[in-house]
Amino acid sequence: MEFFSVVLRRDPANLYAANGLGICLAQYGRLTEAKEAFLDVYAAAIEQAQHMTGDKKNAFLDVSINLAILYLEEGNHNAAIEMVHIFFFLT
Repeated sequence: MEFFSVVLRRDPANLYAANGLGICLAQYGRLTEAKEAFLDVYAAAIEQAQHMTGDKKNAFLDVSINLAILYLEEGNHNAAIEMVHIFFFLT
């Protein structure tokens, strides 16, 4: 988790590091913080959508699935389904 935090201090716009931090937080059971990290990545990816290719698109796909899993954990099935639809729409 420290690695991702260091990367984000140097490059706050790094979508992979923010997504990685969210994954680590989720693994430690810190779901509220993980959700905030995933939503930050999701929002940043949407802002960059018109330029989204390659790595940025992959980061968006990754966070869509991570949010879907987190929403399932919360019991928010509709939001989870929406994230899965977004994932499949972009693939």
